[in-house]
Amino acid sequence: MTRSRGVVHAVAFNIPKVSGSLREHVAVLAKDPSGVVSRTYARLLELEENYANLPLSVREDILQFLQSCARLWFETLVNGTPPSTQELESLANAGRRRVHQGIALSSVLRAYRLGGLEAWSALLTVAEMDGESRDQLLFEVSRYLLESFDHMSQTIVQAYLDEQYQRARWRDSLRFELCSVVLRNPEDVESFDRCAESLGIDPTVSRIALAIETKQIKVLPSKLESEYDRLALCVSRHFKVAYEDLVRVFHRGRLVVWVPCIRGETLVAGDRRFAACAASLMKATGEILAVGVGLLNQGPSGWALSVDEACKALEFGLPTRGRKAIHLYSDIVVNESVRRTDNVLRYLNSLLERLSEEPELLLTLQTYFDHLQRRKKTADVLGIHPNTLNHRLERIETLLGAKLDEASWIAKLHIAVRLRQQTLGDPGQG
Repeated sequence: MTRSRGVVHAVAFNIPKVSGSLREHVAVLAKDPSGVVSRTYARLLELEENYANLPLSVREDILQFLQSCARLWFETLVNGTPPSTQELESLANAGRRRVHQGIALSSVLRAYRLGGLEAWSALLTVAEMDGESRDQLLFEVSRYLLESFDHMSQTIVQAYLDEQYQRARWRDSLRFELCSVVLRNPEDVESFDRCAESLGIDPTVSRIALAIETKQIKVLPSKLESEYDRLALCVSRHFKVAYEDLVRVFHRGRLVVWVPCIRGETLVAGDRRFAACAASLMKATGEILAVGVGLLNQGPSGWALSVDEACKALEFGLPTRGRKAIHLYSDIVVNESVRRTDNVLRYLNSLLERLSEEPELLLTLQTYFDHLQRRKKTADVLGIHPNTLNHRLERIETLLGAKLDEASWIAKLHIAVRLRQQTLGDPGQG
């Protein structure tokens, strides 16, 4: 059997002409191979537990496939003609269906092999009582059946692999379309829902975007997709999510992965859980330098917002001086809110401008907040006497008219300092 452009063609075999009691026995089996089929199926369930959990329609399809194979084997011996193109195409179609039914190729081949063994065993029963039949089976039929089993199994394998490849390309195309909707036209909810449902993804489930910064991947461009697939598999493992439920894209120079949340999970719970999972991913994967984590959201506009948040978390997260880091958008959410309000931003910037003529005051205030307003620790880090620190803090209060023991002033100055750090990209210098 050969294949050309997806069409199965028959290959000529030297089919032995069985005679005598063997021919009569084969004719009976060709007319009713149910005994062979039932024994094959029972053995299959014994060796492959996952077959028992398949939907009824799939199990019936498998039984019909075993029936067709058994009848085909026996009829070729009775008629002396090889399987037709149509019969082989029917086998190929069964192989294609198994891809969409979620049955592994190894399991498909095991079903076929078990059927072949049962068919051969059924032929051997007549050989025990008839020497002529035994000689025909041993010297003529055995070689043909081995060749036939081999070529028919190749037909099934090739059809399965072709369909698997086409399905993968189809899914990649749908994922690309889904990502394009999210990143370029998030108002198109109808297209988003259609793509998601075609991929088997629930479009109503909230997701959180991860923006993953990696080391430069030194492989040929043709192999980059395989590397991204491998990283996505790592995400799947550490976030305990099925790989098929992930959606990934290369965006703004980073690998972006949208990970589904637990239905009903709150923003805070999701944020905390994703931080822990990201830490596990970071520890186990050497290529990852940093991970930005957006906030939980749903729908195309929600996915777009979450990836924007994840990227901003990476871009504006505090520098880590070469260390791996996880950047949560929730850590900068207040700062981001301020950035979007021009008047508030100008006010906060003006607070620090008043200290700009005395750089040691800016450094002192920054160090003071970096160390949770602990005066002794701040003085030690700055290498100054505690009295000098107190004098500087009093000087800041005087210049700004501030009170560093009031929550409102602490909040304003803390945000102003953090915004300045993010803008300058240097947490250790004033």
